[in-house]
Amino acid sequence: MTLFELVKQNTISGKLSDERFQKLSADYEKEQHQLQEVASALRGEIEAEERKSANVERFLSVVERYTEIPELTPCILHEFVEKIVVHAASDPKGKNRTQEIDIYQGIIRIFGAANESVYYTDFAVRAFRIYLMFIVLACVNKAAFIFVQAMGKAAASTMLSMVREIVFGVGFALILPMFMGLDGVLWSMPASDLLTAVVSAVVLVRTYRELGTRKSV
Repeated sequence: MTLFELVKQNTISGKLSDERFQKLSADYEKEQHQLQEVASALRGEIEAEERKSANVERFLSVVERYTEIPELTPCILHEFVEKIVVHAASDPKGKNRTQEIDIYQGIIRIFGAANESVYYTDFAVRAFRIYLMFIVLACVNKAAFIFVQAMGKAAASTMLSMVREIVFGVGFALILPMFMGLDGVLWSMPASDLLTAVVSAVVLVRTYRELGTRKSV
């Protein structure tokens, strides 16, 4: 016997007043409605996660098939590019004719963009372009950290790593959004990589000078 049936039986037997029964019934209906909303939201989240997992598996299977691409064919292009949007020309008949072309990479589908608003996809493209702008410098910085450590300067290597990840990385992520909004978060990593590269260059120059001094001695 459910709790609601027990309350109803007590009401019929006179153990509960009609007023008390109405209140308990209303509370029960409200709780049931809230549980249904929570269950619906959870089902939506589970479905979204399942779609993302399927997108990741599909993209990885594509990457595994095309580890070496001797020739770029339309089939391969379709696998990695979701769509290409060609905008109208700014001055069709003039000499300074410009035309924008947006290429939406298929990798963005991993994060569910194909099932979300178009603004989701636009932001994902912008985030990739800004956040990974200086990814080459990030690799150079990592190489510099390893080189400095290999030269017996563990403290300097640790300092460079801390500067990039904490001082610049966390610092810019907290400060830039105050002036640039959400874009500040995206620009925090390029700014961190650029300034870390400058600091790394200074440390590397000093290291080479010390090596030259030791050789001369």
